[in-house]
Amino acid sequence: MATRFKKHRKPWAPEHLELLQQMAAEKLPLAYISHKLGRTESAIKAQASSLGLQLKPAGKKRLETSV
Repeated sequence: MATRFKKHRKPWAPEHLELLQQMAAEKLPLAYISHKLGRTESAIKAQASSLGLQLKPAGKKRLETSV
């Protein structure tokens, strides 16, 4: 079942734009930013791009092995 986002197709509030800028500057993961702002990752990417922000690239999760 797909996750529903409360802010689907809603305009960005100025305080959310500020939070996006702060979190992008702190190089927080895209999934974390998406969760905190209640928007999809693609919406975060699009808004960051329009603001000229660079987001932390999604890296592969590191697997730990026990010996």
